Amino acid sequence: MKKIFTLIVGLTTLFSVGCDPMDDIYDDLNIQDNEIQGNIDYTLEEKDYTDILDLNYSNFNSVDDAKSLIPQVLSEKYPALGKGSLASVTYDIYSSRPKEDSLIVYSATNDDYAKYGDDKYPNWDGMSQIYDFLKGEYPDAENRTLVSLTYDYFDGGTKELNNGFFYVNGEWMFIQGFTQEEYAEMGESYANFSNEDEAYQKIPIYLKDKFKYETVEAGDIQPIMYKLYKSGKTVSYIAYFIYDGEMWSIYDNVLSQTLQFGHDGETWIPDNTIQYSFTSEDYTLAANELSSKYPDATDNLSNYGNFNKSRWDDDMLLEAINVVLDNLSPNAEVGQKYVVKYTVYAGGTSDETRSVIKSEDGSWVDL
Repeated sequence: MKKIFTLIVGLTTLFSVGCDPMDDIYDDLNIQDNEIQGNIDYTLEEKDYTDILDLNYSNFNSVDDAKSLIPQVLSEKYPALGKGSLASVTYDIYSSRPKEDSLIVYSATNDDYAKYGDDKYPNWDGMSQIYDFLKGEYPDAENRTLVSLTYDYFDGGTKELNNGFFYVNGEWMFIQGFTQEEYAEMGESYANFSNEDEAYQKIPIYLKDKFKYETVEAGDIQPIMYKLYKSGKTVSYIAYFIYDGEMWSIYDNVLSQTLQFGHDGETWIPDNTIQYSFTSEDYTLAANELSSKYPDATDNLSNYGNFNKSRWDDDMLLEAINVVLDNLSPNAEVGQKYVVKYTVYAGGTSDETRSVIKSEDGSWVDL
């Protein structure tokens, strides 16, 4: 409010004098604004892609596009932020997973089990046997060939399975399918769905239960092979489903990703800065590691859990930061940045921050 009030008074005083001084005032205000440092989290909206960036779609084609274009959005949205500011930006990127329909539908025979498995039993009991079958029977498969394979598999008992095997870039990839019993659990009278909408509605519900004992994280994409009955025949399809941390849904070829940007004083640039606050264990570690070199300072640090500014100068503090970051991130690459927050004492406790970067000689130095 004080800045606004001062500007109004200036307008009244300078109106009769001329316009040039106003330019100076605005220049001063812009300089002050540009020195504001802040940290923000922002998710791009549809209008950011279309209105600010003039794109036809609400996503980027590549990470490189995101790195080059997001700074325009940040400058438009946060013109007051300047050097040292950080922005964590979530954006959408187009990442195609094209749907496939089956080119080959096959049911394994006793001859297949004997040739690529164990002569004694009419089934397979290891995935390697199935891959041997695929390589042997389809040696010249074209890229992106999908085999919808029905086979008997022994795992404590024999069960008929129907899974997909997708040939991509010289390798066969397993695609999870559904058994007849699983279709029945999803309310189907036959081992197929009536239409695509029904499949997309029921499969996500089933996947939540199917993978409840497996480790899945938000953003995981699961290819699924399912069957539709169309024009008097059963056709198998591959579709992709994405997990949001709670539920599965059909994947629409768009992924959400996050990039961090930093302001260098002139513009926003992709930035790998990590913000870190010292823990009680960090103060103890620094005190122990530097005790022989700075016995008085580290003794005080051990007793009070903060850096007494009468005992710790800037060079000593940087050494302590090196100790902590080497322990925290021993394999950090050259160029990795940290903004470190720690507590100091100078007549009272307060927090300080220090920006450092991993140098070529392996040490952490001031930015």
